[in-house]
Amino acid sequence: MRHAIHLLFGLIFLSSCMPAPSPETDKVRCYGRFYADDYESAWPACQRSADYGHAVGKYLLGLMYVQGLSVPKDESRGIALVRAAAEMGYGDAQNGYGIALQHGLGVTQDIAQACLWWEKSALANNFLGQQYLASCYLTGEGATEDPSRGFAYLLLSRDGGNKKAHELIDSIRPEISALDQSRAEQIRRELRDRIDKAHE
Repeated sequence: MRHAIHLLFGLIFLSSCMPAPSPETDKVRCYGRFYADDYESAWPACQRSADYGHAVGKYLLGLMYVQGLSVPKDESRGIALVRAAAEMGYGDAQNGYGIALQHGLGVTQDIAQACLWWEKSALANNFLGQQYLASCYLTGEGATEDPSRGFAYLLLSRDGGNKKAHELIDSIRPEISALDQSRAEQIRRELRDRIDKAHE
């Protein structure tokens, strides 16, 4: 009995000496576990990261609620977290919130607002935001139609490693005039300089 009591107090002492997860550790763990599809382990780390005020924690926790990944599905709560992360300037969240607005997922559908959020994401150097914003300008849905600007954002997205953008460029290039393609190259360079300066 005495041995068991000593063992119990020893375990309590050891656990009290172990360092608590740090904000940075939780952020890394949240990201790593989420993208390893280990949502059960990701949830507590993402919750703590969100509580610390990390945009990535808010965003990934939001996705978990939207999709019901190891938590009860709650689109409104999830999208509110995604928007909070988007308002902090996190490009992935800005892109995600734009998609929510496009489809009316947890919010009122609003294509024009979706395009505005994709612009924020695009300027945060998110290649998916650049692709979605390109569609706004190329189709004239949610933004004034502007083939040059739309093509420029597709070029940026491709430059960032988006294979889908590469495919889209190849498929629509014959429909874009030589003049618009030339303008698009100039716009792409201007946008690249603007993005690079913002991230210096």
